[in-house]
Amino acid sequence: MPFSKTSEKHTEQYWTDFFTKFLKPEIESLGYRCERSKAIPANIISTIIKQLSEAHTVIAVLTDFNANVWYELGIRHSLKKGTIMVIEDGQKLPSDIVSYGVIKYNDGIVAGLDFRSALKSFIEKIQSNTQVDNPVQDFIDKENLNINKTSLVKANEL
Repeated sequence: MPFSKTSEKHTEQYWTDFFTKFLKPEIESLGYRCERSKAIPANIISTIIKQLSEAHTVIAVLTDFNANVWYELGIRHSLKKGTIMVIEDGQKLPSDIVSYGVIKYNDGIVAGLDFRSALKSFIEKIQSNTQVDNPVQDFIDKENLNINKTSLVKANEL
């Protein structure tokens, strides 16, 4: 998620509050530990790539189309499954990811309950490995299936 201001509404403080008062409590209410990458004065991208690689599940906040968030989402997609994408309701998504499921959120109590329900559903699908959540892993899974089918055919021809 962004660290700094991305629009007039979404200031640095907004993103801090979004994480500490909304996202983190919702995730922890489902029994999970929730961390946010920290902006540190070292090589931040190395730290973030390490976190993206090691995390079981990553939530990518796509609101306001922050370039860094999209770059990190692409890295995560190339590394592994277990990514949940969220965006503020009313913002348009690119067609490349719409079919992989994105949770839309609004600020408000009822919207928070809806978000928790959707988040729980996505997490359960990730745990059961029943949901392909990104185009890179979708391609890899299909390629592996094709390789396995080819190997099976060749073995039967012997």
